[in-house]
Amino acid sequence: SSRVVGKRVEDIALPESAKIGCIVRGNEVIMAHHDTIVQADDHVVLFITDRRHVDQVERLFLGETAGRR
Repeated sequence: SSRVVGKRVEDIALPESAKIGCIVRGNEVIMAHHDTIVQADDHVVLFITDRRHVDQVERLFLGETAGRR
């Protein structure tokens, strides 16, 4: 399970180069605001401007085994 489920967007420890663009919840696209809570089965659309942070963000959203290639 993702470590971000149940957290408000403002409480997710993203690197400065990563921003949440929106959340897809079912058939709805939600613009993520600081108080939006990530729910199980949400699809979070992220923009990352520094490739060095991709593994860190994957681990945050997918768990510790993510990013190990």
